[in-house]
Amino acid sequence: MINPELVEYGGNLILYEEFGRILDDKGGKIALLNNSVTQNIIKLDCGTSYSASKLAHIAGKIANKYPHKSANFIKNLLLIGAGYPYEPNKDFYETNDNKKAKIEHLKICGYGLSNYDKGINSYKNRAVLWDENSIGINQIKIYSLKLPEIFFSEKGRKTITVTLTFNPETRSTRGDSYLGNRMEFHVFHSINPIVLTEKYGIISNAEKVNVPEDLKKFEIQFFPGPNTRNPGCHQKAWRIFKQGPKKIISSTISLVLLNINK
Repeated sequence: MINPELVEYGGNLILYEEFGRILDDKGGKIALLNNSVTQNIIKLDCGTSYSASKLAHIAGKIANKYPHKSANFIKNLLLIGAGYPYEPNKDFYETNDNKKAKIEHLKICGYGLSNYDKGINSYKNRAVLWDENSIGINQIKIYSLKLPEIFFSEKGRKTITVTLTFNPETRSTRGDSYLGNRMEFHVFHSINPIVLTEKYGIISNAEKVNVPEDLKKFEIQFFPGPNTRNPGCHQKAWRIFKQGPKKIISSTISLVLLNINK
């Protein structure tokens, strides 16, 4: 599973050497009111205790806005609003290419810093769509959306993001995972949803369902890939389009959601 999934600023630990001693620089720490009133009124410190509470604060704001929604809904919006303020390249991680650097960054920062406004709001240039529902074991659901034609035809940075949060069945023996069922999603372009239903058909009782061979050319490849995101019950993936496609594709995209019995 991707771990951590979300991060927050918790201050920096800055160490330096002076006359053979290792000293702690307060410059990177977070300033807050000291709970020990007999000491200094301001306390400086850093750590995960600060980052966790900041993330919990965003979750609380979402819960206040949607008081009747589930925990999965709140977690989903936390993931939707997450992103990287800075994405290091291959030189930062000392890898051979930027793709490997993205994988290393995912291991350290997960899906990034969550943002409340970005998680709950749609804008003129950005739409947030969500569905909270149920799905049976060994079943599929297909969601289709017609994007504006210029999304693919015009140059410029455009992103499609998908997040999935669910409650898995729990199996008594651990094996490779406690998850009794596994969910995954794939996104396709230029293909009728009815065809997708026919191609996937009825899911057999198998731990893995491959994309049908004749559908692979219509699949939109997301990062992180299925093998990386599927082991978890909180999943997020995105695809960035920086220029128009080499060949014309339909602006209708379909998301296939699979629920597989383990």
